[in-house]
Amino acid sequence: MLDSNKRIGLTIDHGGVRYARVRKRKKGWEIEKTGFLPFADGVILEDQFTNMEELRSSLKDWVKKEKLNGTAITLSIPTSQIIIRKMQIGTVNPKELSQLINLEVETALHLPFEDPVYDYIAAGSEEQATNVLVYASPQRWIKQSIDLLESVGLKVKFAELASTAFARAIQAQYKDPLDNSMLIHLDKANVEVYMFHNGHPVFMRVINEYDYSGTSDGTFTPELITSINAEIARLLSFYQYSIHEGKFRIVQAIIAGELAGRTQLAAELQQAQPDMRVETVELESPLRKRVRRKLDEFMIPFGLAIREKASTGINLMPEKVRKTKQIPAKLLVAGIVWLLCLGAILALNTNNRLQISDYEHTLQVLKDQTALLEKQVSSQDTVAAANADPQEVIQFIKEHRQDAVAVLDELSNKLPYGSRLTTIEYNKPGVIALTFKSADLTALSTYLTSLRAMSFVGSVQLQTFADNNGVWYGSYQIGWKGPEKQEETGGTDNG
Repeated sequence: MLDSNKRIGLTIDHGGVRYARVRKRKKGWEIEKTGFLPFADGVILEDQFTNMEELRSSLKDWVKKEKLNGTAITLSIPTSQIIIRKMQIGTVNPKELSQLINLEVETALHLPFEDPVYDYIAAGSEEQATNVLVYASPQRWIKQSIDLLESVGLKVKFAELASTAFARAIQAQYKDPLDNSMLIHLDKANVEVYMFHNGHPVFMRVINEYDYSGTSDGTFTPELITSINAEIARLLSFYQYSIHEGKFRIVQAIIAGELAGRTQLAAELQQAQPDMRVETVELESPLRKRVRRKLDEFMIPFGLAIREKASTGINLMPEKVRKTKQIPAKLLVAGIVWLLCLGAILALNTNNRLQISDYEHTLQVLKDQTALLEKQVSSQDTVAAANADPQEVIQFIKEHRQDAVAVLDELSNKLPYGSRLTTIEYNKPGVIALTFKSADLTALSTYLTSLRAMSFVGSVQLQTFADNNGVWYGSYQIGWKGPEKQEETGGTDNG
């Protein structure tokens, strides 16, 4: 087992498996050991391992030989397996950001593969939105690589981008920030281009595959240099005009990796792009002479190894992604259940309140109607009592004789608009009880005022009023004017 100051970074691709073991010293990280297990042609076809059992056997022997059993490693994901998407998420709250990104990736983000593993970097905010760079890879490739390595005794702790590991290795030697910078990595099979903005990779491309057998003295042929520079020119234009809409352009290029062709490519690129600063970087480490060898082909393993454990960088471990998704999913389910329960409670409470209000209204209507009926019954009793003395009734009629047609006309003509009389009763000597209905509550008081001004009315009272399904009923009691008042009124008219 390694002590806490030692780290291992490992890459696995079509060419084979490479690793670098580093130790942290007072002056920084130094490489203690490197190793490489080459693959035969056809071991990886169309991003799938072939003849897995034979590969596992040879890899297990190699791990044992290198004394790597039980060690923890950081693995890189090949550039060809990475898709970058730029998104704008409508929040600046870090807790909400993760959940919204998960939702966006799984529902709206279009990727050229299913079942992705992804992670993201928050790349600044604008007003109430956050700019996000999402890095996604097919889970199938990562899982089969991790399963293979763990089956031979290694423990994969992180899965990182080759581009960010390469940038970390360069910045161990080259201290300038990677802002609008292009990093070019050379290995024995590919030229890989990584473009960085504000320290984050925003574009990556494997631009050419080549074979050193087609070169002389380990340098690029003129045709190959021309092809590479033409492709780089197209990528620079894409970065400036498509990604950043003309606002930014690449201002520096750093070339590292294989020694063969590095200086030549830098010189040719500088000539092709005179406005851009072009430099080369070599991987340096205070190794003993007997251990020192070509370290530049281990740039990415070195960058992986010096990743800090507490780093917030990209990590495409499937386990990490599942845990990240499970927590919001549980919270989302709990939130939905809570909202449903709250909605049910509020709905029941509102329904109960409405029912109570309806019951109270119905009860009041019934009370008013009961009072009106009781008044009518009382009036009938009064009539019966009055009728018990016929002489008294006859005498009163003689004294208060009125033109019935004129009285009815006056009662009807003064009704408010939309109202009508429902009952008129002569209850006892000198008293009339009448009921009318209207859709307007104010008609009750309007008619009361009109009754008091009528020629035959001595006194009037509003006895009851009630609402029955939006129709208002009013009951009035009218007292006749006495003979003296009527005579006075008549004398005044004739005088």
